Amino acid sequence: MNKMKEKILEKLSAHLQKGRGLARTPAKAGVSLQRGRGFSLIETLVYAFVLGVVIMVVMAFILSMLTTIRNFQIARNINQAALVSVERIIQEARLSDSIDTDLSVFSDDLSDAYLLGTEEEVSVTKRFFVEDGELKLSKTPGNTISLTPVNITVEKFLVENLVAPNSSGLKVEIELYDERKPANIKSFYNSVILRGSYASE
Repeated sequence: MNKMKEKILEKLSAHLQKGRGLARTPAKAGVSLQRGRGFSLIETLVYAFVLGVVIMVVMAFILSMLTTIRNFQIARNINQAALVSVERIIQEARLSDSIDTDLSVFSDDLSDAYLLGTEEEVSVTKRFFVEDGELKLSKTPGNTISLTPVNITVEKFLVENLVAPNSSGLKVEIELYDERKPANIKSFYNSVILRGSYASE
């Protein structure tokens, strides 16, 4: 009988020990589950800092690209305006006979040039001048047109009368800038011989 009691007690103690192990296991599992549910405060702050740095780098790159594109557009507009206006002056001067030195003002900043010629056997006076920052061409008879676009301002318009033994001509210097970036002033030069003056000699 004593042996049977000892065996029963051993089995009960064994069952009790197993029950305690089972009871501890969920507690450990619960702890591990709680640890894997999310980030800690320090991890969240680190991730937020890294994300902020990345956003700042991307924004700086975008702003740099926009500034480069804007400067390119401004330079292109100035070059195109200078090409159109100077080419028109050269074209009109090439077809003229002489320069009206009495009416023309050859200033260091803003000249006022009068050219005399004929178109379809009609005497024509061509005037190149600057008004309100715009380079303009006025023909008599005819009308007045602007040679520069709205956003482009003429800072300097210099016309020199070139006189040679057998011909006469013009030297044109013009300085332009875009109103969106006034500090970016560009200069352009060209010269032309008046065909009418050359043929008359």
